[in-house]
Amino acid sequence: MRRQLISIGITARLLDLAWPHVARIPIGRLPGDFSFGSAHFRVRIALATTLLVSLILSVMLWVVRR
Repeated sequence: MRRQLISIGITARLLDLAWPHVARIPIGRLPGDFSFGSAHFRVRIALATTLLVSLILSVMLWVVRR
């Protein structure tokens, strides 16, 4: 359990440091992502992005465990 928490913390920190570069990637604006609202209120539902990230992580974990 301790090793998993440390790994999650290191991963979160690396993503935090890489965020200025990661923000330029057009993820979150895929054709299956919905965005609606008014001038003062906006709701974004990243359905396609969530599915894509889940698929990539599943394949990566499958390869690592194999």
